[in-house]
Amino acid sequence: PATMEPKKPRKSPASERPLLKAWLASGGTKASYDATLPQAISPYEEEKLHAAGVILKTSRTFFEKARGLVGEDKFEDFCADVADREQVRDMRGNEYGGAKPRNPTGMIIGLLLHRIAGLTPRFHASREEVLAVAPKTPHPATREKEKQPIQLSLIETPIYTKEQDERLRRRIERAMTQTKLIQEKTAKERGEITYSSVSLVQASLPHLDPGNATVWQRTNGRKMLVVQTGIDSITGKPLGLPYGSFPRLALYHIATQVKLTGNPRISLGRSIYAFLKALGVSDNKKNYIAVSEQCKRLFASRMSLVETKRRTNLDGYIEGINTKYFPPLAKETEWWFSSGLGTGPQLDFESYIILHEEFFQNMMQNSFPIDQGVIRILRRSSLGLDVYGWLCYRNFLMNTHGASELHIPTDKLFEQFGSTYRRERDFRARLGDIIRVIAPHWRGGLNYELDETGLLLKPSPLQIEK
Repeated sequence: PATMEPKKPRKSPASERPLLKAWLASGGTKASYDATLPQAISPYEEEKLHAAGVILKTSRTFFEKARGLVGEDKFEDFCADVADREQVRDMRGNEYGGAKPRNPTGMIIGLLLHRIAGLTPRFHASREEVLAVAPKTPHPATREKEKQPIQLSLIETPIYTKEQDERLRRRIERAMTQTKLIQEKTAKERGEITYSSVSLVQASLPHLDPGNATVWQRTNGRKMLVVQTGIDSITGKPLGLPYGSFPRLALYHIATQVKLTGNPRISLGRSIYAFLKALGVSDNKKNYIAVSEQCKRLFASRMSLVETKRRTNLDGYIEGINTKYFPPLAKETEWWFSSGLGTGPQLDFESYIILHEEFFQNMMQNSFPIDQGVIRILRRSSLGLDVYGWLCYRNFLMNTHGASELHIPTDKLFEQFGSTYRRERDFRARLGDIIRVIAPHWRGGLNYELDETGLLLKPSPLQIEK
């Protein structure tokens, strides 16, 4: 009817109260918050947020206000980060946001609040401004609570719940204890020496699920690693390519057992609990399913190492290609894991893998020791595992050959490690974050410089003494 009043526009469900609290936690003031005007989201940022699963129809006001607070550059970098699944997984968005992955809008809002709260303090909020924070439309049942002063704490915001904060506190305490232990005792004294294959360092496996792809290749200088998926013996379909941190942890375990036993037959334990404990991961159903799937893909995959060589003659030099074709990693596999978790039940017979002779000889002759304590800290980040192993190997070569320094351009690093990043600057920022995590755990200090041109390495103390 003509007399009907027009519908009011739907109000954004994303309240600005958590945004104000995060701003005050960073050192900003309520006056500066009120004086900041919202900024329209650019098409590029909107595209990235949509790719991350954000529904801007109900949260646009919140993100526009946040863009005005953090600035155009920081907001654009944030949008690029959340569009990258590897970045979101490493940042543990479901813990910061207090939302499950099936609610990506709440998860991304939580990540943004966490990033705002962690900004360098520009202003210092007075206690009066902190106490003045109150809901715009208080519920009648909360009027008595409004009379009490509100304590500014990130636990009270949607960034954390109390249970999540307790888990995070325990995780931080364990990490600090592990860091202190690494600095005080050597890996040999702690009994935490593991081995890595040089081939895994020169070219890495996928970081994210490559989908239906059956071939994966990575280039490092004149060397290229080509990985082909195996075939399911029951269905006749491709198993898929191994990816993520679990195949890398499994290869560390296999290379370590090869070096210690000198036997191509590697025991995988009598229960899934024993194998997960050997890899250094939690024994839960999610890890059980993921490790089983990734190991099935890894053991059946085929790898080829292609190297371009140069030989000189009277007319100068000629280029040739040397290709080493490897059979599947496993010659024989017995995968008998019980479905029970925890300490039991255990089977009367053990699971094992028998390596092909080519892989066995490669691991025996071309493996180097690394610190298992650092691997345990980086176990959730496949990129972190790759970078740490590569740094250990490069540092070993520099100390062996007496090199004073080594500069690796950014484009070469991006070519080797940045398979999941579209922009080189995003990869460079992520690489800097990972190296800053590795540096405190490097005994004696990691001697490096990272800038826009690349990474400069200088000889650092060996992590494992000869």
